[in-house]
Amino acid sequence: MTIIERYWPENRHIGKGATSEVKELVTSIRNVIEAYGTNIANRAYAEAMSDALRTEWAEDNGLVQVEGGHEWFVRFLGKTCICMSGGECGLAECEALGVPSLDHMSYWEAEDGRLVLVAQPYGLPNMRELEAWADRYDLLISVTVWSFYFPGRSLQIEVQRRGKRK
Repeated sequence: MTIIERYWPENRHIGKGATSEVKELVTSIRNVIEAYGTNIANRAYAEAMSDALRTEWAEDNGLVQVEGGHEWFVRFLGKTCICMSGGECGLAECEALGVPSLDHMSYWEAEDGRLVLVAQPYGLPNMRELEAWADRYDLLISVTVWSFYFPGRSLQIEVQRRGKRK
């Protein structure tokens, strides 16, 4: 047994009970890597998995994706604005609220009123800036390498009000 076989055995991630169909899938992925490189293989994986991962995450957390925008942010931050009663405040989505610029933001709500902001950047943002913003509005931030936007390439940052966490 070589050192590679010892520390990197076949089927180490899918287990010994993998069906022939799953083994064929692994072979197909390896063929794509050989023909097109890891970048295309990773993109194909992300394309195939993204919707299923988003659906699973939402169901596991009891959330439904909603439209974002200025009114959503005002509610999320526990503030009020004239626009919420039909007036026009003239503010862009989140400029005046000091929301840090984050990639691939989506907005989620639960039946219990919980609001969750999800960002899925390709790297860590300025965490001091993000923490200062969260502290200013009493928000809780969690960061994970698990992401449904571009699995394997983007992080997932979840932001919600303290005390409203599932």
